[in-house]
Amino acid sequence: MQPQPAPRNHGITEAPKHFDMITAPMRIGRVRLKVRDLEKVSAFYQSAMGLSPIRKDDGRVTLGTGRAALLEPVADPSFLPGDKRQTGLFHTAFIMPTRADLARWLGLARRTGLRLQGASDHIVSKAIYLSEPEGNGIEVYVDRAVSNWHDTKGNIQMATNPLDFQDLLKAAGDKRWVEYPQDGSIGPAIAVGLANAAARVVVLASRRSPPLTK
Repeated sequence: MQPQPAPRNHGITEAPKHFDMITAPMRIGRVRLKVRDLEKVSAFYQSAMGLSPIRKDDGRVTLGTGRAALLEPVADPSFLPGDKRQTGLFHTAFIMPTRADLARWLGLARRTGLRLQGASDHIVSKAIYLSEPEGNGIEVYVDRAVSNWHDTKGNIQMATNPLDFQDLLKAAGDKRWVEYPQDGSIGPAIAVGLANAAARVVVLASRRSPPLTK
């Protein structure tokens, strides 16, 4: 992985309202997951997260939005669950561009009966948690405006408060979830002792995901 130098005057310190993932000093291009049942896992991310298949190769599916790759499940039927005390994937984070996008996805989850494992208001963000068929964690979240991140002393505040589902759902308006937003992005969380080590992950970092050709 060869990170590119960050341009000046971009990222969190210069953001007037929202953290801009596109101009951040470093962002996740896409996440590659090793899975046992490629078809089952791929179908889940398409139906539950609205990702579209961009490319299909032998033992691999590239999923994303339009021509931007976000997730690459790679088949390995012999791959066994690892020791959960080992370092591994805590969850893959699906980052929504707006609160309305998160609200519409929550509406989809309720209509289709997706089993949620948790939801929190972290002050800096609103987040909903679930897992996919092989137990790999998923976080679906939206950042709050950067101006709301700090206390009166300028310190960033974080907490794990209950998420108000009814208030969030109001942000959906009269629109329903259709597909993962074109401006959405993705990122992983790596942890020790809390991870599903069976999901070995390769993080491909870039400032922008390059277009793919079929």
